[in-house]
Amino acid sequence: MADPSDNAEYPSSNFPEPDPAPAGQFAHWPSRIYLLGFMGSGKSALGRKLARYVGYGFVDLDDLIVAKAGMDIPSIFSASGEAHFRALEAETLRETAALEQHIIALGGGTPCFGDNMDWINANGHSVYLRLPVEVLFGRLRKKKAGRPLIAAMDDAELRQYVAGTVSERSFHYGQASHIMDVMNCSVQDFTIAIESKFE
Repeated sequence: MADPSDNAEYPSSNFPEPDPAPAGQFAHWPSRIYLLGFMGSGKSALGRKLARYVGYGFVDLDDLIVAKAGMDIPSIFSASGEAHFRALEAETLRETAALEQHIIALGGGTPCFGDNMDWINANGHSVYLRLPVEVLFGRLRKKKAGRPLIAAMDDAELRQYVAGTVSERSFHYGQASHIMDVMNCSVQDFTIAIESKFE
């Protein structure tokens, strides 16, 4: 039997990227779609493809934070600590209210601090990209070097960290407007699934 942890790539990467949809087809969608989920769930990968398909812009909240701070996220943590980072994250999140017709990928912890989740749901449509813990573990195991938080973990530590943290965050993730199981999910599958929410 195949080990699900071997599926290290985001599932939608198995599908060809669709051509952009006809102009105006998604004009009835909310102006902001917030994608949330654990690290490795594919928020940025799917978000970019979805944005191109529906004719929206795309931003990654972490990229906005880095641009605002003038340093990468590990450096922010190192220089100023997590409390400062979370305050900066909350401030930057609220600045996305100025964006129109955008898909916004959030950090894995963004919905879990302060009143961020309430704000997200009040200012856009939120979608939780849910994947099995073993798939998240397999993906992160192969990409630890680019993620300082988990870079030094061995497999046992990483598996425990992923399972524990997903469980801790499930309450916040579960408050999303839409929960989407994205294993083997194409952009079109995703679009059809959430379309019913906007009709």
